[in-house]
Order: sequence, then structure tokens, then C-alpha cells
Amino acid sequence: GSTQEPKELLYTPRRLRRLEKAFALATARIVHALNVRRPIVFTLASTKEDDSLTSLYAWKHGKMPSRLDCWVTPHLILAHPSLQDKIAEHGLSAVRLWAILLSNPGWLYSTNPSTQALFLRQLETDWKGARSVIQAWLSEAPPSPTMQRLARRIVSPGWQSRMQACLDADSPWPVHTWWPGLELRSSWDGGSVGTFLSDVEARLPDSVRFVPMFSMSTESIETLPFFVDGTPRFLPLAPGVLVEFLPENAPDEPHLLLEPGDLKTGAHYAMVLSDSYGLIRYQTEDVFECLGMESGQPDLAFRRRRGLSWSFTGEKLTGAQLESAFSLLREDCKLGGDIALSLAPTDPPNTLPGYVLVVGHTAAPPPAIDPLVDSLERRLRAINTEYADKRDSGRLAPLRPVVIEYDRLAALLDPRASGADATAQRAWDSQFKLLPLLQRHWEELDSDDL
Repeated sequence: GSTQEPKELLYTPRRLRRLEKAFALATARIVHALNVRRPIVFTLASTKEDDSLTSLYAWKHGKMPSRLDCWVTPHLILAHPSLQDKIAEHGLSAVRLWAILLSNPGWLYSTNPSTQALFLRQLETDWKGARSVIQAWLSEAPPSPTMQRLARRIVSPGWQSRMQACLDADSPWPVHTWWPGLELRSSWDGGSVGTFLSDVEARLPDSVRFVPMFSMSTESIETLPFFVDGTPRFLPLAPGVLVEFLPENAPDEPHLLLEPGDLKTGAHYAMVLSDSYGLIRYQTEDVFECLGMESGQPDLAFRRRRGLSWSFTGEKLTGAQLESAFSLLREDCKLGGDIALSLAPTDPPNTLPGYVLVVGHTAAPPPAIDPLVDSLERRLRAINTEYADKRDSGRLAPLRPVVIEYDRLAALLDPRASGADATAQRAWDSQFKLLPLLQRHWEELDSDDL
């Protein structure tokens, strides 16, 4: 999972085979329903092993994937040591582009759409550098035997013309000039990832259809796709899994659990799982919206993690993390009670999403801002490794500070504080609470002049 410490759940070979079969059947249903011509999936995944379930499923812990696996999922060869050397020399995007041109996959997949957005943005930013592996491949006489052997595992007809078209293009767009087989893109679409979905959509042609990924936790598959008149429905019908639900804000009490058929359209529920591998009513903390019913089963759309305050690209910042970070920041910068701190998500147009560090003050003059930003950035990176990864990979913008008088900040956030009289008398002060993480984009506030 995405927690800092691996959960270390038992995945026997039998359980892993069951997972692989469920993945394969879900993929087959999508291919059949959407009449996909090239059911070859290129996943923008890590090329190195780690302790995640994804790594266990994809890399088979050091074993070279079979020829069939490499053919239908050509990204798997990127884990080979020879290609790791190429990645170190040319960069991951350049090696991915080489593999894409060789294999001409029909399907681009990543769990998080920010990964796709970053890849396409990197092609656009450094188109010359992205083509360096292709340039070397065509000019080497000949490529090494190992590289030729790897290429044969994924190659499809017409690779020379695709590579030449790529080298002749002044920019990556339109993508179909060098990637003619691309038909589908797929990723998670829950939470606050709309910016990245729009970013990918703007760069790819309308003919590349989007299919949301089905849902799963580290412990178990949660929903699987089934098609009704060509439209995907995501139903809780994973084999060997018992699914129950709690209303979104209900306490974790067994007598409040609901059967799938009891869900109401438009309502939100936390999913509770049990299965044959020792999980007894495991609270996934995943919140789904019931979009409707299909043959007595709810059509579910993942919305967020229960208790998760915000996530643009998988960073999963929570109020508890920020409370800890702010406490350490106050110690670092020796802040007194005349300084209030909060963080607000920001998603301005034509740039990366990120967070605003809001510094509310009653002191004059206000505190120096640079040490606060530096301290918070350092503390957040230590507390939340996903945040650090997303900042380092260029998916999140740097923290942007805003210094504002406390009364004015309250007037932005709480209607009881609006108006000169209310602010002057501080009639709202006993009720107003500045949360560590605001629940609205900074752009939604009346803050144009800040």
C-alpha cells in the first residue's frame, strides 16, 4: 500500500494467481465491450522492485517475464538490467518512448493520472532528449545482442516507420503520427485528480477513449468492471470477497453494516471487506458513491479515503500530518500564539496544482515567510514520503505562501466573520476554528487581491 511501512500481508502463489486471473478477465471484458483492436497495455509503472503489491504482481520478484507477458504488457522489459543502464543514461521517459514505438500498444495505463500527465509533459518539454534512445537505436551498428533480444520480445510490425516519424516530428503532437495504435487510456479517476485528467485529455486526441480503472485495496479487489450497453459499471463482485458497507459518517459498529442491495443512489459509503485469507470485516476506509443499481448490485465510484483530507496526485495529505508538521514548524521558527497556520489546496489554471501555506497573523510586522516555507516543506517530506515523491517528480508545485491578517482570513472562511462590525467585535471568535487543512481550493475564496 501507500503507507510508509509495508503491511506485509500474506500473498500465497494461489492468491496471486487469483488476482492475476481477475485482472485478466477485467481487461478482457473491456477489450470485448469497447472492441479494442490492440489489447496491448503499456503501464507507466516503477521499473524496480519494492515491497508493494504492484511490484509483486508485475515483476515476479526478479524473474524475467514470459514472452507472452512481455508481448501483452511490454513495459515489463524495462526492469531488465540493460535497460536500467539505459534509463540511467537517457532518462526513464526516453526509454519508455523507445519501448512504446517498438510495441505500438493500444492502451496507456497508470494507477494515477498524474503519472500520464507528467510523462506527456516531459515529452513536450524535452522532445529532443526524449528521442535520444531512438536516435541511438537507429544509428548503432548494430545494437547489442542483449538489447536486440529484449526488443524481439515486444516488437510489432512497422517499428522502423514509427521511429522515423517520431524523429521527423517537430513536437510530440499529434501523438498518432508516431503512436498509431493508441486507443485507450486508463487510470484512477477518484479524489481530486481532475487537473491531471484534463491535462492528459488536452494532449491526446478525442479518439483515445478513457476507461476508469477498477478499485482495489492492498488487501483485496473491491470492484470489477462489467459493461451494460457499452457503458462500464463497477460492481462489488470480486470472487471470494464478501462486501459490506457503512454509511459515510457512521461509526464502525457491526449492526450498522449494510448489504450491497441496501445502498441508496447518490449516497456515500465506506467499504468493509472480508475474504478467505483471514480478513474479518476489514475497514478499507475507501468511500464510494452509489451511482445506481444494476441487477441488484450497486454501481460504485470511488470518491476518497475516509479521513483523507486532500490528495491531488496520491500524496494523501491529512489534517493529522499537518498538525504534526505545524507543531514542529512552530518549534523550528519559535512562533507564538499570534500566528495561525493552515494549508489550502490550490489548482490555478495553466500550472501545476499544489498547496498554499496560509499564515494568519495579529502581529505587526508579520513574520518572515521564507523560514516558515522551508521548515514546512522539510517537515512534510519527512512525515509524508508520497508528498516528497510527488514534489521531486514535478507533479506538485512548490508551497506558495500567503500572509494575511487573521481577522481578514476569518472573514474569508466563516460567514459569521464577514462585515466590518462582526470583525471589529470578534463576535465569531469563540466558534471560528482554523483547520490545519482547508477543504476548499484557495481559488474558491474571495482572495483575488491576496
